[in-house]
Amino acid sequence: MNKSTIAVFGLLLAVVLLLILFRPGSDAPGRIEHGNLRPNQPLIITEEWTPPPVDKPLGLQTFLGNPVTNDGRAFLLVGLQGCNQNIEKRAPLNLSIVIDKSGSMMGRKLDQVKQAAKMLINNLNEQDILSIVTYDTQIKVILPASYVNDRNDIIQRINQIHASGNTNLFGGVTEGYNQLRTFKSDSRINKLLLLSDGLANVGVINPSAISKYTTQMNYQGMGISTVGVGTDYNENLMVSIAEKAGGNYYYINEPIQLAEVFLKELNMISQTVAKNLRIEITLPDGVDLIKIYGNPRFTRTGNVVYILPSDISRGIKSAYLIELKAENGKGMQDLANIKLKYNSPALNRSFNEAKKVRIKIDPNAGGQDPLANRIVLKYHTKYKLSEANYVAAEELDKGDNTAARIKLEQAYKEAKKAQEKLKDAEIAEQMTTSQKAKTQVEQMGTAPAASSETGRHIKKAMQQDAFNERAR
Repeated sequence: MNKSTIAVFGLLLAVVLLLILFRPGSDAPGRIEHGNLRPNQPLIITEEWTPPPVDKPLGLQTFLGNPVTNDGRAFLLVGLQGCNQNIEKRAPLNLSIVIDKSGSMMGRKLDQVKQAAKMLINNLNEQDILSIVTYDTQIKVILPASYVNDRNDIIQRINQIHASGNTNLFGGVTEGYNQLRTFKSDSRINKLLLLSDGLANVGVINPSAISKYTTQMNYQGMGISTVGVGTDYNENLMVSIAEKAGGNYYYINEPIQLAEVFLKELNMISQTVAKNLRIEITLPDGVDLIKIYGNPRFTRTGNVVYILPSDISRGIKSAYLIELKAENGKGMQDLANIKLKYNSPALNRSFNEAKKVRIKIDPNAGGQDPLANRIVLKYHTKYKLSEANYVAAEELDKGDNTAARIKLEQAYKEAKKAQEKLKDAEIAEQMTTSQKAKTQVEQMGTAPAASSETGRHIKKAMQQDAFNERAR
C-alpha cells in the first residue's frame, strides 16, 4: 500500500469517526458560544470578552461557570460592553448641579466647589443644558435650566454663592430634578450631581424617603451621582442614593480633589453609549434563583428577574453574576432566556437583543467545578470582596470592629485561593485594598468608627471601595 493510499484511507477513517461521534441524536456535549449551548458539538468554555458588533453601541455576552453540572448548580455571568469607537458627536447633556452651601461649607470647601464648577462649565458646549441649585436652610436656583451660551454670566452667578444656614438636602434634590424636567429628553443625558459635606437636618431628613424619591426619578430617566466632602456627611445616605438611582458615588477627603471628580463625572456621562437599560431574565420551570452577586439593582416577579444596569459609557464593561439551581432533568436543559433593552442617546433610538442559555446536567459527571470559567471566577471573587466591604462597614456602624475585621479577613482568604488560579492584576489590587482596610480596622481597636475623624475616614473609604467594585 503506497503513501497516497494510506493518506486517503486515514482521511476517510477520520471523517467516519467524526460522523459517528456527532451524529444527530448522539449524547455528545454542546458548544458554549457567549453562553449559548448548542447540542451535538464539543464543549468549549468561552473565557474572553468579544468586541461589540460594529452596528450596535452595546454588546451582550454570556458566560457559564461550567457548561456541565452534576448537581444542577450553575453560575451565569451576563456581560455588557460599550462600543470602543470614538464618539464623533456625543449626546447633549441636561445637567443639574446641586450644591450644599450650609455653614459647614464655609471657606476652603466652598471655594474648591466653585472652582470645580467653573472648570466643568468650560468643558460643556452650547448644545448642553445646565442648571445650578444651592441649598442651606433655604433653596435657591442660581442658574435656571438653560443652554450654556454665556459662560461669563454663569461664572459670575457662581461667584455670588456664600455659605450659611443648615442642610436641606432633600429640598435641593427636588429642585434639581425640577430643573432637569424642563429639558428632559431621551436624546439627552439627564443627570443630577449632588454635593454635600454634612447631615440632612432641615425638611425631609429620613434617608429611606430620600432614597425612594431619587429611585423614582431614575425610573423617569433622570440619574444622580453623589459627592461627599470631608468625614461628617452621611455616607450611608449618599451611597444609597447613588446605588438606587443608577449613578456614581465619590468620597472626597480633601476639597482640592473636587475638580478631578467633576471632570471625571463629566467625561463618563459625555461618553454614554447606552441608557435606560433593562435586562430581563426568564427562568424556566425547575430553575431557581439562588443569589445575584455584586449588589446590582434588580427586582423579581415570579420567574422573571429584572436587572437595571446604570448607564454604560464607551469601552466600559458591566457584568452581572447569577447563581442558579436546576432542580430536575438530565441532559441538555434550558437555563435562562435573556432579553436586553436600552436606548442609544447618540443615535436617538432603542435596541433589543435576546439570548438563550442552556446547560448540560449529568449526574454521573462528578467533580465538576461550577466556577471553572476564569471570567466567571474573577467576577465571583471581585463581588465577594466588594460585599465583604459593605458588610464590614455595617459592622463598624454597629460598633462591632471585631466582626468587621473577621469579615474582611475571610473574604481575603477566599480571594487568595481564587487568585492562585486567576493571577489577575485587578483582583490583586482589590485584595491589597481589602488587606489595608483590615489593618486599619485592627488599629482602631474597640473605638467606634464614628468617634474619631480617622474612624469615619476608614469607614467612608471602605464604602467607596465597595461601591467601585460592585455590579453596575
